Amino acid sequence: MTHGDSQTRLKSLLAEYETLDPECDSVRIRELMEEGAGLIDREAQPKKWAAFRYRYAQVSEEVDPSAALAAYRESIDFLDPKEDQELLADCHRAIGILMIHQGNLGSDAQEEAISHLEAAVTLYPDVAVWLAVLYQFRIAGDPWQNWKKRLEYLEIDATSIPKEEDPVRWARVQNELGIAMEEEPDANFYTALEKRFKFHLKALAALGNSINPTWIRTHLYLSECYLFRLGEDPEEDLFFAEQFNRKALDAWTDEFDVTLKIVALLGRVRILSVSKKHGRTEDLLQGLKHCEEAASLIDMSQPTHHTYFGNIESQRSMLLLGLIKLGQHERADELLTHARNAIRSFSSEEHIRSRRIILQAAAEGLLVVEHFADAAGLLKEALTEAEHGLGSAETISARMERIWEFRDSSALLCWCLLKLGQVEEALLELDLGKDRFWSKDIQPWSMAELYSLVPSNGALLFENFAATPGAVVVVVEKRTEIVWLPQFGKNRVMELQRGNVDGLQLGGWLHAYCFRNSQPDAWRKHIDETAGLLYEEFWVPILDQLSQLGITSGAELVWFPQGGSNVFPMHAAWKKTNTDEGRFWLLDEFTLRYAPSVRALLLKHAPAKNDCDDMLMVSNPMGDLEYSEIECAWVMRIRSRKSVQLLHGEEATTEAVSASIAGKKVVHFSSHALFDLNHPLDSSLLLAHNSRLSLRDLMPILQSDAPAMVVLSACETGMARVTSTPDESLGFPAAFLHGGSSTVLSTLWPVDDQATALLVSRFYWELSKGDMSPARALREAQIWLRQVTAKELRRLLGELKDAPPPAGPTAARLRTALRVESSEACPFAEPYFWAAFTISGKE
Repeated sequence: MTHGDSQTRLKSLLAEYETLDPECDSVRIRELMEEGAGLIDREAQPKKWAAFRYRYAQVSEEVDPSAALAAYRESIDFLDPKEDQELLADCHRAIGILMIHQGNLGSDAQEEAISHLEAAVTLYPDVAVWLAVLYQFRIAGDPWQNWKKRLEYLEIDATSIPKEEDPVRWARVQNELGIAMEEEPDANFYTALEKRFKFHLKALAALGNSINPTWIRTHLYLSECYLFRLGEDPEEDLFFAEQFNRKALDAWTDEFDVTLKIVALLGRVRILSVSKKHGRTEDLLQGLKHCEEAASLIDMSQPTHHTYFGNIESQRSMLLLGLIKLGQHERADELLTHARNAIRSFSSEEHIRSRRIILQAAAEGLLVVEHFADAAGLLKEALTEAEHGLGSAETISARMERIWEFRDSSALLCWCLLKLGQVEEALLELDLGKDRFWSKDIQPWSMAELYSLVPSNGALLFENFAATPGAVVVVVEKRTEIVWLPQFGKNRVMELQRGNVDGLQLGGWLHAYCFRNSQPDAWRKHIDETAGLLYEEFWVPILDQLSQLGITSGAELVWFPQGGSNVFPMHAAWKKTNTDEGRFWLLDEFTLRYAPSVRALLLKHAPAKNDCDDMLMVSNPMGDLEYSEIECAWVMRIRSRKSVQLLHGEEATTEAVSASIAGKKVVHFSSHALFDLNHPLDSSLLLAHNSRLSLRDLMPILQSDAPAMVVLSACETGMARVTSTPDESLGFPAAFLHGGSSTVLSTLWPVDDQATALLVSRFYWELSKGDMSPARALREAQIWLRQVTAKELRRLLGELKDAPPPAGPTAARLRTALRVESSEACPFAEPYFWAAFTISGKE
C-alpha cells in the first residue's frame, strides 16, 4: 500500500470511529485502532502512532487487559514528558491499576506498578489509595520505609475526599489510616492500638446509622480494638468487643459480599479464643464451629478467597493448639493438617510472617505431646521464614520488628533441642535469636570458644523460659548439664513479670515498677519479695546442681537471661536463716556477672585494665543530682594519680561528651538516664541543657574507639526491652559490649542518689586494689553497702569535710542526716538500694 493509500484508509478509519459509541462498539473501535496504528510510520509520526495505541488500550481494558497493558506500555515510549504530561500520566495510571486488578503481583510486578502510579499521582491523586495498598503488601524494600509511604498515600487520599459529600469513602480511608497506625514497625502495640481506635471512631461517627459494607467493617475493626485493648477493665473491653462483632454479624445480609461475613465470623472466633465466659474448652469448641461456618462460605474458584481460607485454617490451628494444651492431645494431627492448609494458602511472599506464626503454633502443639523432633523441624522452617523477612529490612526500626520473630522461634527451638539432648545446637540457636540486631553476618561459635568463657572454677548459666518446664544449662569446664525447672517456666516468669499469664491486665513486677513514684513503699517491698521468691523457686535446684559439679562458694557465675527475666535482680535472691541478719543472700556466696549473649563476649573488646590512666567522668550534667558531687569527689580521690577528664554540670553537653568518649579506657556517667521500654534505641543519657545522648547516637561513636569499661551510674541503664516483646539483648549494656567495651556497670531501676554515690565510690575503691575483676568489685561493694552502719558512713563522709564545694557541704549535710539513725543501723540494707547495680561483660 502506497503512502497515499495509507492516508486515505486512515481517514476512512477515523471517520468511522467518529460514528461509533465507545460503550456499544468497543470491539469495532479496537479493530479500527489496531489497523490505524499499523498504517502509521512509528518512527516518522511517533505521537500519532502512540495516540492510536493509547485509544486501543482504553477500549481493550475490559475485554483483553493484557493487550491493554502492552499498548499502554508501548505508548509511553513515544510520549514527551513535558508536551504530553497529562496523556503520559493517564497511561501510567492505567498500567498501575490494570496490574493491580490482575492480582498475585510478585516483587518485580509490584515495583513496576508502584513506579507507574507514582508517576501519575500528582495529576491523579485518586491513585494514592492504590499506592497505599501496594506499599502495605510490598515485598521489596525496608518495612519501615514502606509503612511511611503507605501512610503518606493514605493521607493524600484522605485529604482529597470531601467528608460531607462522600462520608462512606471518607470513613473507609479513616479505617485504613487506623489499621496503618497499628502496623507501624516496632511501635508500642498498645499506644498504636489507641491511635487506631480513634480513627475507627471517627469513621463510625461519619457513617451514622446507614448500614453498608463500610459500616459493617468499621464495627469489626472496633471489635478488634476492644479485644486487644489493655484498658483498665478487661472484662468491659471484652464485652464491647462482643457487642460490635454481634452488630456486624446481625447487619450482614445476602446483598453484601460474603467475605464480610467470613471476617465477622473469624472475629467471633478470636473473641472466643480469649473468653472465659462458658469455660475455656467450650469456648474453643464453639470457635471451631464458627470456623466451619466460615469455611462453608469459601469459593476456592475465587482467587481472593484463598487468603480468607488461609485465615480460617490459621484460626483453626490456634484453637486446636489451645485444646491440646488443655489435654486433648489426640488433636495433634488435626492441628498439623490445618496448619499446612493455612501455609499453602499463604504461599506468596507477603505472607512470610503469617507462615512463621502458623509454623510456630503447630510446633508448640507437637511439643505438648512430646513430638520433639517433628517440632524442631517446624521451628527450623519458621526461622527460615523469619530469615527471609529480615533480608529486606534496612532501617533500625524495621530490623527490630523482624528480629523479634527470631527471638521467639529461636528460644522455642532451643528448648526443643534441649529436650532432644542436643545441647550445643540448642545454645547456638538461642544465641542466634539474640544477636540478629547487632550483626547481619553471624557466624556460629564453637564449643571450644564457649568453654573459653567459663570463669576459673565457675560456670556459665543459660536460661530458657520459652515453655514449661523452664531450663537452665550449666556450662563448666568441658561439661554441660541441663537443670529442668518444672515449676518455673514460661508461665511462672510471666506471672512474676506481669502478674498473670494472659497479659490482659498489667500486674507483678512491671506494675510495681510503673507505679514506683506514686507507690514507692510498695515498689521497695516488691523488689524484696520477688528476690525471696527467686531463691526459693529458682535458685535452689540450680545451686544443688552447681554443688554436684564442684562449684563452691566464692565462684563466679555468668548469667545469660532470656524470656523477660532480665528485669529481675537475680543476684539479690535470698532465703531466711537464723543468722544475725536473718537472711542468706546469693551474693554472699557467688559473684554474678550478666551477659546478653555469647557473641557479645566473644567479640574483640578493648582490654580492661584496672589501672588504666585515661578516664572520662561526666558528673551531674543537669545540676539536680546533689550526691553526684560526693560520688565525683570520692572517685577523683581514689584515682588521684590517674588521668581524668571531668565534664561537670553545664560542661557536659551532648557535643562535648560525644567528642570525648573516643580514646578513653574508662567512661563514667553520673547522670540521669531514661530507658524506653518500647524503643530501646531511643533510651538516653540526659546531659546538660536538656540534651540527650541516645543509644542510637552512641553506636557510631563506639565503632571508632570504644572504652574498655563503662560505668553508668544512672537510672535504668541496665534495663532491656520487656513490655510488648521481652528482649535481653537490647539496652545500654548490649550496645556498649557490641560496640567493643569489655565491661559495663549499669542499673535495673531508678536508684537512690545517696546509695548510688556510696556504692559506686566503693566499687572504685575495691577495683583500685588491683587484683579484683569489676564483677567481684561490684559484689564486694554491694555487700559493703548492705552491711555498712550509720556510724561508719559518718566517719567516711568526714573525710570529705575539706573538699571544695559543692562536695564538702553536701557530705556534711549527709553526715547530719545520718545522725538520726542508730549508730549500728544499716540504712541501705534493703535490696532496693543496692540490687539494681549489675556488671555485664567479660569481667
